[in-house]
Amino acid sequence: MPSHASMLTALDVTSHMIWSWQHRFLPGTQTAFDLFHRAGYTSGCFAIPQLVDLFSEFQIDYSGNTDSHNLLKCLESPQPFFTFWHTFNVHFPYGIVVPRDYNDAESDYDMTSRTLNYLRHLIVTGQTDIIRDSYRREVRRAARFVQGVVTKLKKLGKVENTYFIITADHGETWLKGTTFHNNFHEAVLNVPLAITGPGIAPRRLTSPVSLVDLLPTMLELCEVASAEEVAAFDGVSLVPKLEAQADEAHHVVIAGPDGGRARHRYLAVRNQEWMLVTAMNHWCESFHQLREDAASSSLLDTALPEAGRQTLKEFRAVAERHTERLLSNKDNVTELSATTEKKLRALGYV
Repeated sequence: MPSHASMLTALDVTSHMIWSWQHRFLPGTQTAFDLFHRAGYTSGCFAIPQLVDLFSEFQIDYSGNTDSHNLLKCLESPQPFFTFWHTFNVHFPYGIVVPRDYNDAESDYDMTSRTLNYLRHLIVTGQTDIIRDSYRREVRRAARFVQGVVTKLKKLGKVENTYFIITADHGETWLKGTTFHNNFHEAVLNVPLAITGPGIAPRRLTSPVSLVDLLPTMLELCEVASAEEVAAFDGVSLVPKLEAQADEAHHVVIAGPDGGRARHRYLAVRNQEWMLVTAMNHWCESFHQLREDAASSSLLDTALPEAGRQTLKEFRAVAERHTERLLSNKDNVTELSATTEKKLRALGYV
């Protein structure tokens, strides 16, 4: 929820205050749906019901589940369109079916979801090929759907004038003692981001960028944002990075719960080499050096090099500003229905 809210508002979590499935946007929050709607675009939101509900009060012309036929109405609109399409195909449990004779006691520890226990059992016992094969099948299913959208746009004569952005809200990791995606491990934080469309030359960026930068990027590419609207964002457009010769690095901010400790609100500030993780509503922090696909243990009690000391000082100042902003905002929560809570629990979110 924090990630999707940041994608579609260009605000950090301490601004939009969406920390869990129960949170709702504060009054006056602007989303991509509002901004594109005002620019004359037909807007659509197609996702799981719990995610559609988050945006239900905003300017959306068509909405529904991932497979809703309303998506075609967006594509066929005589106006330009902005569509958010979300799939659970590549999310746990990747289409895996738990065998009837599976015994939960074989898992390394008990989770609320029997399927999650089975996945952990496959990993602990070295049977990861079963998971990988199922994951690849689900990727292919999602790819076929996207290919169908492209084919439809070609028939409509719109594909050459359409931007596609493919990304994710989180990655996943399977480490003992952690939930599979509510943490700050590299496998969770590193997600794919691909942008293609008119005027974009092939290029790969190596420095970290943030999902909070997506909305400013979309608005600049489509030339629909005013300077006043952009000034209210926490994110910045990635268009200059796409066009520049040098890939200039800057820090990014990631926020959310950490593992099962959902009552605590964590913030990570990181660049290519260093990461500070701090809990904003109780005193706790760790500082790590990033090495390839993993982070070191906390270095707060070690002698840091000069670059590390300066980075720690800078990151602590960023975290302090976010903490002050968090404390100045109030929560806006709603009750979850028993059915919704049951579904989220099965997915490992509750």
